[in-house]
Amino acid sequence: MARCNDCNKFASYNDPPECDTETVEIVADSVRAEVSVRLECAECGSELKTATVEGEANINHKCGTGGVSDPDYEEGDEQYELLDDVPDAEGTSRQTDRKTYYGFELTAQVHCRKCRDEFSVHVEGEEQASSFDEC
Repeated sequence: MARCNDCNKFASYNDPPECDTETVEIVADSVRAEVSVRLECAECGSELKTATVEGEANINHKCGTGGVSDPDYEEGDEQYELLDDVPDAEGTSRQTDRKTYYGFELTAQVHCRKCRDEFSVHVEGEEQASSFDEC
């Protein structure tokens, strides 16, 4: 909860938070995402706090033995590429005994250049509400 400068009320945050995907990239064998997460006033919708939240997920993919290799792929090349550069992120929230965490989750579509498989990688990240910057 925070005091809103616009409506001058001590209000809770909208749940789930609003998110804008900043970057999604493949680094080695993982997908990394950076998402802007905004906590808005539940009364009037004004932005109260914001943070850039990062998340990373390993790519757990094994090329099938019967798959057709990409003729343009050579050992040593980048094996994976994103099919959608900027997937949409969904806001998340969770509470523990005394702390509240806000963050995001998104699903990136990945293409394996070695065997031509396409698959999804789920990425999520969160920060404690107290680490968000005041607006």
